Amino acid sequence: INVASSDDDSIESIKFLLSKQASSFGLIGKQLVKEYHRIKQEQYDCIFPSCQHENRTCANLCLEHLSSYNKLIKNYHLIFN
Repeated sequence: INVASSDDDSIESIKFLLSKQASSFGLIGKQLVKEYHRIKQEQYDCIFPSCQHENRTCANLCLEHLSSYNKLIKNYHLIFN
């Protein structure tokens, strides 16, 4: 009976310690989600740079960004072909 009681106490202490750390896990999760969204937005901005010109060309690109877009496409083809 002592062993069972000791095991129960150990389980309860582990539960207690985990519950104290739960907020930290949630905070880390939120930080990872924010970082993930920031990276995805950065990637999107690289592929579709915003063009401030009134007459936008295909894929929202202006001539200033066209060469970097071509480099991106070439790199993509090198990696995935």
